[in-house]
Amino acid sequence: MDHIWRLKHFLATAELGSIQAAARHLNISQPALSKSLRELELHLGAALFERSSRGVTLTQAGQAFYTRAREIEMQWDSALFDLTATRNGARG
Repeated sequence: MDHIWRLKHFLATAELGSIQAAARHLNISQPALSKSLRELELHLGAALFERSSRGVTLTQAGQAFYTRAREIEMQWDSALFDLTATRNGARG
C-alpha cells in the first residue's frame, strides 16, 4: 500500500522539477521524500531522476514510467471516489 504514496511522491517531484518543492507541496520533509524516491528507484531497479543542484529531470526510464504512473494515480483516485460514494449510499 505504501507504493501508491511513492508513486505520488514520484509524480509531484517530476512535475515540480525539484525535490525541495515537491516536499513542500506534499507537506513532508525533504529527507523523507528523497528516501521515498530512492526506495522506489531501488524497487524498480532503475534511476528515475537525474539530480543536480538546480533540481531534477526525468531519465529515459523516468519518462517511460511517468505516463503509466499518471494513469495509475488517476485509476487509484477514481477507485477511492467510487468507494466513498458507495459507502455513503450514492451508488447502489
